Amino acid sequence: MKKKLLIQTKIIAVALMLCLCATMGKSQTVTIPDANLVNYLQSIIPSAMNGNQMDTSSTAVTTLTTINVDGLGIADLTGIQYFDALMVLICKHNNITSIPTLPTSLTNLTCLDNLLTMLPSLPASLQILDCHENQITSLPTLPPSLTLLNCRTNSLTSLPVLPTSLSYLSCTFNNILCFPVFPSSITTWFVNNNPFTCLPNYIAAMGSDTTIYPLCSPGNPNGCPVVTGINEQAGNSEELSIYPNPTNGKIKITIGSESVVEIYNVFGKIIYSSTNNKHQTLTEIDLTKLQKGIYFVNTYDGKKIKTDKIVIQ
Repeated sequence: MKKKLLIQTKIIAVALMLCLCATMGKSQTVTIPDANLVNYLQSIIPSAMNGNQMDTSSTAVTTLTTINVDGLGIADLTGIQYFDALMVLICKHNNITSIPTLPTSLTNLTCLDNLLTMLPSLPASLQILDCHENQITSLPTLPPSLTLLNCRTNSLTSLPVLPTSLSYLSCTFNNILCFPVFPSSITTWFVNNNPFTCLPNYIAAMGSDTTIYPLCSPGNPNGCPVVTGINEQAGNSEELSIYPNPTNGKIKITIGSESVVEIYNVFGKIIYSSTNNKHQTLTEIDLTKLQKGIYFVNTYDGKKIKTDKIVIQ
């Protein structure tokens, strides 16, 4: 009798274990609240959808790399956060008011022409951020891998620190009074239609329509910080040395790494430009033909920018 009872107990235990395993192995479903997003997902990952329920454990979800819901009338992107392999999210021309947590794998976020007032934290892998034509008032910290930033036609009053990988910047039609330091990596440039009156530094990508603005200096109308002697990126940097300063027009510049050296007048016009080879000392740059006044020396090595002021007496 005891043996029979023991066998029955073991059978019950096994049955309970199998039941538990079956329960644990069930798909994890979440509700997708936006009907238009449901329709899209049913069309691209039908095996993972049951009505408005999405099986987040489905390989159709866990391996999907691109979502393009351009102009589908979507207002709610809830559910996007479960696509762990997502690299490209295109959700432009919709009625989206907020974006949920973004997958860490994302490299391209194109969310232009929506009703956004803010963005979530951006993944470190992001390379493209196109959020123009929204109502965004501030941007989150920009990832170090970002190469394109298009944030024109928003309600921005400032920009965060710009990464040194950035090659394209468009921030026109905002309310930006003061800019952060511009990295020399920028090759395409649009900053017009903002109420700024001075710039933190000059870079080669700027045209004559931009370099007419002076560098920010004490007492500038916008109250922008003066960037003299401040690098765009924290960390160890090679020291720039300019002497004598003030000067009668002849200066020496020493710098410890390969850099481009440019000298501007207060109107943004380049009056001297040279590439400095590694560990070479530039000696006696002759500026004696220039009028007395304040000039600015801009040096950049592809990673860091430094701006210093010189005075010709």
